[in-house]
Amino acid sequence: MDKTEKELSFLRGIYVEPEWTKKFTEIFNESVVVKKFSTITYLNAGAGGHAIEISDKLGDAVEIFSVCENPDLCEIAMTKAETVQSGVDFSTEVPMGRSELVIADASLVPPYELEEFLADARESASGKLVFFLPTSGSFGEIFSYLWEVLLELDLPEEAQGVERLITELTTVQQAEAAAKSLDLTKVKSVTKTEAFEYASGKEFLDSPLVRYFLMPSWLEFLDDYQWERVEKRLAAKIDEDRKEMAFRFSVKATVVTGKVG
Repeated sequence: MDKTEKELSFLRGIYVEPEWTKKFTEIFNESVVVKKFSTITYLNAGAGGHAIEISDKLGDAVEIFSVCENPDLCEIAMTKAETVQSGVDFSTEVPMGRSELVIADASLVPPYELEEFLADARESASGKLVFFLPTSGSFGEIFSYLWEVLLELDLPEEAQGVERLITELTTVQQAEAAAKSLDLTKVKSVTKTEAFEYASGKEFLDSPLVRYFLMPSWLEFLDDYQWERVEKRLAAKIDEDRKEMAFRFSVKATVVTGKVG
């Protein structure tokens, strides 16, 4: 069943933020010192959890301007901020002024939109830009299953779409090169392998993260009938192969930092 933008925003805050986004923000928290900045812009702030967390650490010493992807996410984030009496400013509009630190969440940005997204992030930064995203080698377990399933269902041309999913993922080197192309200096990256675990193929496919946020971009080259067949066979194949063990897929979570000028 299709979800409205409001429903997807709710799922983003309840499930995706703690299950997916947190994997990236924990690496950010370990890698980036934020206390030396007085102004921060947070792009793709989602339901606002990480921006509020940073605000809690820094208090009134910093102004945080958080840009949510749509009005529904913005409403959820503002409600969350009001509940905990956070001073984070949430909006759907990028602030006109530049901030000393810009944080850009590219974890759900399609690879073909990454260049434009990072260019916009660079325009908002006067000191440091940090962005995070899944890089090459992510989702390998899933893509392998998808390839096999498409061939089993006699969909060889569609199987080429899986090859594109693999090759389109940004490598760490490409992510660093993208930062340098924006005239950032002292570019560094940190990558950690993060695991996502599910008790069965059905639990994997029914996960809000997978069903509503990852799978739509993975299987956009299939029609509805093909999609239904692939999902059914994918769940069965996962269960056949795991032999009562949990199913895991891994993500190469990468945080890239660079200095403006």
